[in-house]
Amino acid sequence: MIRDPIDGRPAAGRLGVLIVENQTLVAELLAAELQRQPDIRVCATASDDAAGADLASKHRPEVVLSSAMLADRGAFRLLRRIRTANGRPRAVLLDERVCIAHVREGLRLGVAGYHTRHEATSAIANAIRLAAAGETSFCAEIAARIAATADGLRLAPAFRYTPLETLSQRELDVLLLIVQGATVKDCAEQLNLSPSTVDNHKTRFMRKLNVHRTVDLVRLAIREQLIPS
Repeated sequence: MIRDPIDGRPAAGRLGVLIVENQTLVAELLAAELQRQPDIRVCATASDDAAGADLASKHRPEVVLSSAMLADRGAFRLLRRIRTANGRPRAVLLDERVCIAHVREGLRLGVAGYHTRHEATSAIANAIRLAAAGETSFCAEIAARIAATADGLRLAPAFRYTPLETLSQRELDVLLLIVQGATVKDCAEQLNLSPSTVDNHKTRFMRKLNVHRTVDLVRLAIREQLIPS
């Protein structure tokens, strides 16, 4: 019989969970709390999206529980990577507080759940069970705002619209780097694009957002909760 190396209980029949969290103490506490659940097995923890994607491929967990606050929007890179994998795991995002920008992007990438760290362990464990069963779950504040559409679950129209809805994923990637102080050259290197392509993306999203200065772009990013104030 295969037993889990963490607590010695049989691993068979327990839901494999990968935790991706850049705060070591939080990751350890989450792992310890979830490991106490009789039907959940924490198979590994990772501190960033790259390690998370590698460990997801190695361990093939049923569910990935990821912090929504990984550096440089790493949680959403992770979602894009695991959703293309064969037998991909379902993902649940865990946030410090409700952030509409994170919810919106998570829904667009097919996240199975969105919760905050302030919820009880039992609620997070139940979100993991629901995700593994092919269902979805959201914290109370967001659950009331979710609507089913032809494109899947989305925020209800009254809450959903933001100027950022008009941007492509690549435009959002460039925007985030620029408001964090990156130059066009920096963006090109980090995103593996040519400087001219980055410049084109920048020109397009500035026009879409009707913004003409970087300082106004930063204000918009703060208002839309893309970066902390």
